[in-house]
Amino acid sequence: MRSDPLSTCEQNFILEGFRLNQRLDGRTLNDFRQVKLVVGSDFGTALCTMGDTKVLCVVSISLSEPRSSRPNKGYVTVDVDMSPMGNPANEHNRLGERGLELTRMLELVLRDSRCIDVESLCVRSHEEVWKVRVDVRILDDDGSLLDCASIAAVTALYHFRRPNVTVRPNHTIVHSEYEQAFVPLNIYHMPICVSFGFTACGTSVVIDPTDKESQCLYGSLVIACNKRREVCALHQSTNLILNTRTIEACVKRAMQRAIDLSELISTVILDDLKKTCQLSETGWV
Repeated sequence: MRSDPLSTCEQNFILEGFRLNQRLDGRTLNDFRQVKLVVGSDFGTALCTMGDTKVLCVVSISLSEPRSSRPNKGYVTVDVDMSPMGNPANEHNRLGERGLELTRMLELVLRDSRCIDVESLCVRSHEEVWKVRVDVRILDDDGSLLDCASIAAVTALYHFRRPNVTVRPNHTIVHSEYEQAFVPLNIYHMPICVSFGFTACGTSVVIDPTDKESQCLYGSLVIACNKRREVCALHQSTNLILNTRTIEACVKRAMQRAIDLSELISTVILDDLKKTCQLSETGWV
């Protein structure tokens, strides 16, 4: 998407729409954009689309030495690619401020919230563990980037299957999918990010703002929740002061959004599993 700065007339037009509870794409201030999820034929691949925002996530795994502080636990790394394809303002092979912020938040949501059982990723204590790598590629950036990226990442992690292994005294045998069935990751919960934008003094709350709308806002709040109604992370940009009532209302809305999207992710994964089983029965896999 284009990241050209908005003119004063465009900003005033968008802000006037906020005052009238209207937006350029036909939504009200309280409406989310429709989420479309597609998983690939390979395990651990997911494409999430929210309006014109598109994010592709690919999960891979490899055997690695454990970290000295956690010798019996695997670990998760997040790599974000903010190429000029998603936004012309991005530089090739350089994250920039937005890319670093996105990487830190995804690490906080996926790793620090402990949604993945890293102890189950241990193969040999002090010697070998599984290293899970989450590659996030921004295909199109039209606002609420963290929301779309978190949905794609969680879906890819749920869709991923790792190879089975046999531990011998002196070596480890990694089996192919034809020898032994691949194993899903142990995931405790689905942390979903939800973005809220605020006009001057927090007078209006804009849910799921687009790129143009974000340029008219004074601040934003990102809340990561799961379907258990737990707040996994919270991030506020700028020094905009929000009252308790506003934050509680945003948290309540984010929790319901997390419940709805968790059901969508589960449905997409289950449908893909059924298709895979049908192809296996007919001999196409």
